[in-house]
Amino acid sequence: MSSINQKIIYLIINSSLLEIRTWPKPGNVHRTQNFPNTKYEDFLKAVFSLKDVWNWYYLECKKYFDCINFNKLAELYSSFVEKAVIRMMEVQSGGNVLLGHILLLGSLFIPAAYGILKRFSSISEFWSFYNNIIENSTPQDTIRIYKAIRIANPGGMGSIEKYDLYNENVFDEIIKDQINLKKIFKYSSERDSISECIATNFEFIRNEILPRLDILWENYENKIQKLISKLDSILINKDLIEINIHLNELIIRLFLYILMKKLDTLIIRKNDISIAKEISKRAENLYQMYFIMDKELWMQELYNFDNELQQYKGKRNPGATADLLAATIFLKIIFLNLKL
Repeated sequence: MSSINQKIIYLIINSSLLEIRTWPKPGNVHRTQNFPNTKYEDFLKAVFSLKDVWNWYYLECKKYFDCINFNKLAELYSSFVEKAVIRMMEVQSGGNVLLGHILLLGSLFIPAAYGILKRFSSISEFWSFYNNIIENSTPQDTIRIYKAIRIANPGGMGSIEKYDLYNENVFDEIIKDQINLKKIFKYSSERDSISECIATNFEFIRNEILPRLDILWENYENKIQKLISKLDSILINKDLIEINIHLNELIIRLFLYILMKKLDTLIIRKNDISIAKEISKRAENLYQMYFIMDKELWMQELYNFDNELQQYKGKRNPGATADLLAATIFLKIIFLNLKL
């Protein structure tokens, strides 16, 4: 693996690990909390198993960076998702543990890799490149993504009137209506925040979350700089609280901020919107408490919130929020590396 291969692959794997290894993110699986059929180790096995799939993805994409072919890059994205999901399901027994990461980080990987090799002059150029990939996708890409999601079999999917994931005629519908990735993610946006991100060039994260992260970052930068500077050369092999308590706290606060700003669509699908609103309000209160409470008391409130959500055995799991968190972390890290 070349130094550039390793750089981008370590950055993206570490973005997943920073989300997974932060403790505790209320309602999610972490080092002290498992769900009935999903363990903390399942997430770690899946993340580390994807290293060679990311490497394949990079080498294939690189072939089209000198003479850019957005149609082919879109095909590689959908192929990556399918390969990554198959690998994820093969290596652990906890079911769908990383689909959100695979969809979001997989889509960001191409402009990130291109930026490391070729450079962008601005953030807007990064997002224009990203949009061209999604826009130039085909119905065949959509079908590959659908097949991957079927393999992952995520919880709480329910059914929809058109382009339903499990409809036996859905692939014919997709081809007949020429539904590419841009169209299908836009169609799914109202009920799924991951789809919304991809369809809108990560508008929510760009406009709402990254600016907040920049503000939070200023308060921690000197304390986390050493670890951040190594993320392209080492893989995080311990829980973050054991490595850098300041970065752990920063990510927890960012998680709460995302949850208070956007209702978690996984919680909505597994419960209803009123439960999601209640959890978001609780996250907002806890986020604001940080500024007025003693740190130890604040941490106790955080544990209490986690324990409350854990009582529902995964039904009140802000899993979509965790996926958005991983994407935000990766964008911050890659923009630092690209000096954008």
